[in-house]
Amino acid sequence: MNIPLILGTGRTERKTEAIARFVHGKLNSKEGVFSEFIDVKDYLDSPFTIPPWVEGKSASKWRKIAQEADGFVFVVPEYNRSFPGEFKLLFDSAFKEYMGKPAIIVGVSAGNYGGVRVIQHLAPVLLAAGIEVLGKTLATSNVGDLVDEGSEIVSDEKYTKFVEEALESLVLKFK
Repeated sequence: MNIPLILGTGRTERKTEAIARFVHGKLNSKEGVFSEFIDVKDYLDSPFTIPPWVEGKSASKWRKIAQEADGFVFVVPEYNRSFPGEFKLLFDSAFKEYMGKPAIIVGVSAGNYGGVRVIQHLAPVLLAAGIEVLGKTLATSNVGDLVDEGSEIVSDEKYTKFVEEALESLVLKFK
């Protein structure tokens, strides 16, 4: 099964990238899963939305990935109680490619609430695009405590178990 992981922020010095790489490693270790790591900043040619009916180099590349995907993992930080604009620019460049595919959301926050607001804001957007948002979301709080200065995940058995359970819920959709 083909399940790309999408890092939904292009911000410099982003701790969300370490979380995304950790989750991606766990996802790729699942039997029968292929997962490409998609960094939103590599798919934006313009600061403006490219509608799904307009051709564009990066938009076409993303649409192909979305079309071929069986499901998605969206790793998105909470910025000002919602999701980053660059994620929305990427997401809006496709539409029909999402229809009927399952996904999990990994919300990331520097605060105590684990990106709950980004999950709350993003879920209806994904649902409106026809994506089946699974109940096993990952709320990643206090990201600064999970990621060290070298951008590596600090060993945390509870978080690792949480990640494994969420990914398993996605993989089980295909069995």
